[in-house]
Amino acid sequence: MGRIIDAREFDRKCEDTGSVSVLVRVRAVCRCGCGRSAGAGSGSVRVRVRAVCGCGSRQCAGAGADGLRVRARAVCGCGSGQCAGAGAGGLRVREQAVCGCGSGRSAGAGAGSVRVRVRAVCRCGCGRSAGAGSGSVRVRVRAVCGCGSRQCAGAGADGLRVREQAVCGCGCGRSAGAGAGSVRVRVRTVCGCGLGQCAGAGAGGLRVRVRTVCGCGSGQCAGAGAGGLRVREQAVCGCGCGRSAGAGSGSVRVRERAVCGCGSGRSAGAGAGSVRVRERAVCGCGCGRSAGADGLRVRTVCGCGSRQCAGAGAGGLRVREQAVCGCGCGRSAGAGSGSVRVRERAVCGCGCGRSAGAGAGSVRVRERAVCGCGLGQCAGAGAGGLRVRVRTVCGCGSGRSAGAGAGSVRVRVRTVCGCGLGQCAGAGAGGLWVRVRAVCGCGCGRSAGAGAGSVRVRERAVCGCGCGRSAGAGSGSVRVRERAVCGCGCGRSAGAGAGGLRVREQAVCGCGCGRSAGAGSGSVRVRVRAVCGCGCGRSAGAGSGSVRVRVRAVCGCGLGQCAGAGAGGLRLRARAVCGCGLGQCAGAGAGGLRLRARAVCGCGCGRSAGAGSGSVRVRVRAVCGCGLGQCAGAGAGGLRVREQAVCGCGCGRSAGAGSGSVLLRVRTVCGCGLGQCAGAGAGGLRVREQAVCGCGCGRSAGAGAGSVRVRVRAVCGCGSRQCAGAGADGLRVRARAVCGCGCGRSVGAGADGLRVRARAVCGCGCGRSAGAGSGSVRVRVRAVCGCGLGQCAGAGSGSVRVRVRTVCGCGLGQCAGAGAGGLWVRVRTVCGCGLGQCAGAGADGLRVRARAVCWCGCGRSAGAGSGSVRVRVRAVCGCGCGRSAGAGAGSVRVRERAVCGCGCGRSAGAGSGSVRLRARAVCGCGLGQCAGAGADGLRVRARAVCGCGCGRSVGAGADGLRVRVRAVCGCGQCAGAGAGSVRVRAVCGCGLGQCAGAGAGGLRVRERAVCGCGSGRSAGPRRRHLRRRSLALRMGCDSAAVVAPSSIATSKHAQSCVVVLSVVEDSLKEADEQEKPRVPSHARAPASNSREWNRGHEAPVQVRQQRPHRHCWPLSDAKPLQVHCSRAEQHRCSRTSSAGPALAAMTLRSPSWPQVHIPLQHPCSSLEKRRGTAARRTFRLPSHWPA
Repeated sequence: MGRIIDAREFDRKCEDTGSVSVLVRVRAVCRCGCGRSAGAGSGSVRVRVRAVCGCGSRQCAGAGADGLRVRARAVCGCGSGQCAGAGAGGLRVREQAVCGCGSGRSAGAGAGSVRVRVRAVCRCGCGRSAGAGSGSVRVRVRAVCGCGSRQCAGAGADGLRVREQAVCGCGCGRSAGAGAGSVRVRVRTVCGCGLGQCAGAGAGGLRVRVRTVCGCGSGQCAGAGAGGLRVREQAVCGCGCGRSAGAGSGSVRVRERAVCGCGSGRSAGAGAGSVRVRERAVCGCGCGRSAGADGLRVRTVCGCGSRQCAGAGAGGLRVREQAVCGCGCGRSAGAGSGSVRVRERAVCGCGCGRSAGAGAGSVRVRERAVCGCGLGQCAGAGAGGLRVRVRTVCGCGSGRSAGAGAGSVRVRVRTVCGCGLGQCAGAGAGGLWVRVRAVCGCGCGRSAGAGAGSVRVRERAVCGCGCGRSAGAGSGSVRVRERAVCGCGCGRSAGAGAGGLRVREQAVCGCGCGRSAGAGSGSVRVRVRAVCGCGCGRSAGAGSGSVRVRVRAVCGCGLGQCAGAGAGGLRLRARAVCGCGLGQCAGAGAGGLRLRARAVCGCGCGRSAGAGSGSVRVRVRAVCGCGLGQCAGAGAGGLRVREQAVCGCGCGRSAGAGSGSVLLRVRTVCGCGLGQCAGAGAGGLRVREQAVCGCGCGRSAGAGAGSVRVRVRAVCGCGSRQCAGAGADGLRVRARAVCGCGCGRSVGAGADGLRVRARAVCGCGCGRSAGAGSGSVRVRVRAVCGCGLGQCAGAGSGSVRVRVRTVCGCGLGQCAGAGAGGLWVRVRTVCGCGLGQCAGAGADGLRVRARAVCWCGCGRSAGAGSGSVRVRVRAVCGCGCGRSAGAGAGSVRVRERAVCGCGCGRSAGAGSGSVRLRARAVCGCGLGQCAGAGADGLRVRARAVCGCGCGRSVGAGADGLRVRVRAVCGCGQCAGAGAGSVRVRAVCGCGLGQCAGAGAGGLRVRERAVCGCGSGRSAGPRRRHLRRRSLALRMGCDSAAVVAPSSIATSKHAQSCVVVLSVVEDSLKEADEQEKPRVPSHARAPASNSREWNRGHEAPVQVRQQRPHRHCWPLSDAKPLQVHCSRAEQHRCSRTSSAGPALAAMTLRSPSWPQVHIPLQHPCSSLEKRRGTAARRTFRLPSHWPA
């Protein structure tokens, strides 16, 4: 449980090897990948801000630019058939805007401008061209305008005032005149024009904390407008035309910013912005011959990409600034360079058909730069020079040859370069420093390029790639109690993605495509998480997710041939997800939300689809998901105030989307699984909730996305026989969900939703196909559904409430319906499935008030699921299949645990996880013939598990742990049981085909041990045995001297639970050899019982434990806990005995326990007289005392 630190404390304490570059919590990313040429845009942000621009077009694209300021974020993603002009989004003060346009041939991008906890979205999708509408909102509001016309559209403009917003976007067939909005006082206007031939851009004059943006993209020429601003203002001009363009200039002063980016075919005159004092200007020109730049204590960037020659500009920046240049063209590209200083970051990514010139980023002091290029034949890698707590990454994966980039770093810095090629490869190297660790595990058929992950100070990163022939390794860089994972599995080659995170964050990038894939990147900051997963048939454009301050966004696109990347923008405890999966082309959807709200739009159709939009407001959420055979129009859901709706349709050919409206902290899930094609469903939830959508089908699949918020973590693992699109999971606030699907041919994944310290798991593994069920739980609850069938099965679901948990475990010959069990009060159960032919091994995980497990066991093959948990939590993923299995990975944080498992057909290299300080890591590998077992060493409230289950032989790993730790070993046919010497919490769960070795665990303090094995012939010890041993550890006596619980009762007191246990007197006597019980004369048994009493106390003594209020009974190990009887007991004792209320005490001792003085109840009570057995000892313990 961490806290958010301010800038000065961050300067003083943090040592940044991470991959996030911020101005002070700021970040911008621009990624464009088109068929032939592209002009790179630039993003400028300032103070706790982040912006993302991703454009993917087939021939040429002009990149837009985003300007933001103070806890704001903007995203522009355009994907068109031939050319596209990118819009720009500007925001200010905790705001966010998203513009996504996808048209058949050309599209003019709109721009969204928002201010003060507001957000607007403009989406257009038409047959040929589309003009963007404008939305005007006021005072913490949000508006959405989506227009789709067949030929041309003229956009209007709005003027607003005081915490308002206006947007003007015009895109017409031939010409258009752009309007301008004049606003005043904390206002912002945007003008974006995209014309067929020529366009005149308007300009907006503003004053005092205002910002204007002009972005024009025309067919032949365009004149750019300019905006003049003053005092905390910003202006952006971006023009991209066919032949020539004249760039405007913005003059700003005092904490201002201006950007001009022009990309023309032959010549262009670049403008320059003169700024002063914490300001920044950017000039990006792509001309035939030359370009000029200038600046003063400012930062300017010039990136030009021309067809014949290019002069690269350089930008000098200073103090909390950042710039990004990304170009990807068909034949040649000139990369821009960004020069930053002091808490900044730059990224250059280029991907072209034949050759590319890589840009370089020069940063200094807590900065980071990344360059990733993936080319068809050759590639020139860029290099980043950094200094002092900086990190750079270059990953290139090309068809034949690749030149590896290098990063020069200094003092607690790290760089990584991983390239994986078909024939030759240049390997990168990573330099790390001080308590750092990196792991690369790749298992491929012939060759693989290894990636490297570098982390520092209580961190961990894992990269696992498994492909048919070769794979490019991704790299993850994290810092300070963080973790990132990148897993790519493609048919032939893959481009590596990179994830950069900082301070208790996590990002995951997983791409699995048929032939090649473009890598996405996720950047998060401060308890945030972002995921980008794209899986398409042939190629895919990378999406990017940008989040800020307890937020999370996910973009997953899976297309048949080409795809435009969607982007999700969110703000301040909000979240949005866009997932599109189409047959040929797709336009990216966008979701806008505000203030603890969330919206999702996912469309997956056969040929084309228009994206819907969801408008939500104040703790609300809406979802639209359509999956059709040929074409579909997306619906939209609007909700208000703590509500949520989900629309999911899955049909054979076409379907109309329905919508569900719910209210008040509710959650619904839509998962669609079709026979031939599948559209991805999405699940949304709000405030301490969670959703998961994962689909894996036989031929193609669109990736679903799940969203969650604050101190959460999610993992999606899909294993299909031919190709699969990766899903993503998101969760929020001490919750957790897992979806693991492993089927013979196709499977639709279910999803689970829970809320507040709860957790749900859905795992389906069948012979041919299965529909997954879902479980919904609430408030410290957990439900599990696991089905393992011979042919097909429908999964059951368990619904529970209030500190409850249920488990469904089924092991059948052919098909079965699952049962469920419910329990109460800090309890835990485990489900392990054991089938007739092959079995998946069961594993146990706990959380301290939460836990999750995902198991799959099918007839022939199985995909491994993964579990992730957080804050005194634990999850386990173990896969054991007959022939092959794909391993999932789980990541956790702070008293948490992570898992890395790789399983291939013949051989496997075992990964290992290194964690420290209240952490836990696990490596489990299950192979067909041989296996190497990994082991982890941990320390202080940590836990490690190694479980491997293979067909013939197994090597068991064992871990030594210390203080509140737990270990598990689970094995396959013949098993060597590993024994963990632990003090608190150990569990062994094995599920085998023929025989099993049983483990036992001893636990303490609201803990529990479970050993569950379900095999065909024999089984190991059951829960009762473990309960006895754990009781023995608690009482400090031998396990043989402990009998099972005799009764369980619940008192009428709402906050007390009484558990009566039977303990043999001999064990108590051995535990107290030095000091025998002092029994006064009035407390001795009657004469009728004196024979039993004097015979060594052989009769069982009832020991009653009761939990009163949590604030009562303070516990101290230094001095004994004195417990006295209640007032009623004293009164009863005084009535029935002449000795009065004075009671003697018996002392229990144990090497690790404080002395406990237990008063002996008077033996002459009516109950003891009736039973005539032994003296009854009654004592009360505090709630935090072990039960």
